[in-house]
Amino acid sequence: MTLSRLLAAAFSILALAGCGTTESSAPAGGTPPAETADAKPATEATPPASDKAEVKDAEPAPVATAQAPTIKEASGPLPVSAKERLTDQDVKALLESVENKRAAFEAALDEKLKNSTIRDARGEVNTNEFFDDLQDQVKRARERFSPNYSASSEVLSLLQFATRLDAWASTQPAGFQGSREWGPLAADFRRLSAAYNSSLLRPGQKALGDQARRLNDAELVTVAASVEKNMDAFRNAYDGALAANANLTPASRKTAIQNVDAVKNSARALNTALGKEQKGIAEANALLKGSAVMIDTTLKLPPDSSAAKAWAPVREDLSKVALAYEATVGSK
Repeated sequence: MTLSRLLAAAFSILALAGCGTTESSAPAGGTPPAETADAKPATEATPPASDKAEVKDAEPAPVATAQAPTIKEASGPLPVSAKERLTDQDVKALLESVENKRAAFEAALDEKLKNSTIRDARGEVNTNEFFDDLQDQVKRARERFSPNYSASSEVLSLLQFATRLDAWASTQPAGFQGSREWGPLAADFRRLSAAYNSSLLRPGQKALGDQARRLNDAELVTVAASVEKNMDAFRNAYDGALAANANLTPASRKTAIQNVDAVKNSARALNTALGKEQKGIAEANALLKGSAVMIDTTLKLPPDSSAAKAWAPVREDLSKVALAYEATVGSK
C-alpha cells in the first residue's frame, strides 16, 4: 500500500469534517468557555490558515475485481507509529512550565535587548510590548484549557508568538544574555507544538501545518469506544461484500474477517487501557497498524456499497485516534 493512499484514506486529518479545524473541539456536551473579561487580543495574531486539505481520494475499484488484501498478505508491517501523548494534566503542567520559563527568559535579557525591535514579515513591534502580549497569550491559554476544551485556538496563537520569538532569538549572537534561559523555553514550545499536531516550530513536520488540534482525554475515550462499536456494523456489511466476491476462496474470506475482528479487539484493548488511566501507546499502535490494511482494503469497495458506508465512521474515528497519538506514517 502506498503512503499517499493511506494518507488519503484515513490519516489526512484535515480532510475530515471538524477534525482539522483550529477551533478546539470538546466531547459531547462540552462547550468552550466564554472569553475572560480582561483578555486582550494578541498583537498581530494571524487568522488561522484554511483547513481544507488538498488530498485526492484514491479511485476505488469494485470489490469483485480483485482479492482484498489482508494483513497476512502485506509485504511487511506498515510504518504507522503512535507517539506518547500528553494527558490533560501533562498539558496543564506544560503550559505552567512555559509561563515560568518565559518569565525567566525575559528577566535574563539585558535592557538593550528588551528595548529593541522585533522585525519580521508581519512588521515591527517593540520587544517589551511583544513580551507583554506573549505573557497575556500564555495566560489566556492556561485559563481556557479544561477537560472539556482543549484550547487549540489559544495555543495556536501562542505558537505563532513562539515562532516569531524563535526567529528573533536565532538572530542574536551566540551566548547572548538570556540564551541559557531561552533553550528550555524553546524546548517547551516545541513540545507544545507536537502535542497540538502543529508543524509550527517543528521544521519538516507536515502535521496540520500552521494550525493546531488536540483531542483531550475524555474525547479520546469517546472516540476509541466509537471505533469498537462501529466495527460491528462494518463487519456485517463487509462479510456480505466478501460473500458476493466469487474470486475469493473460503480461506481468504475467513482471513479477511479475522483481520476485521483483530481491529475490533485492538480497539477494545485501547478502551481497556484508557479505562485504567493508562496512556495506551502500545494499544494505539496495534490498532493503527491493524487498521492500515483494512483502510487499503476498503478503497477497493464501490463507494456506494453498504460496506463502504459502514466504514466511513470507523475511518473518521481512526483518524482522530491517529491525531490524539501524533501518529506518523513513514515509507517502507
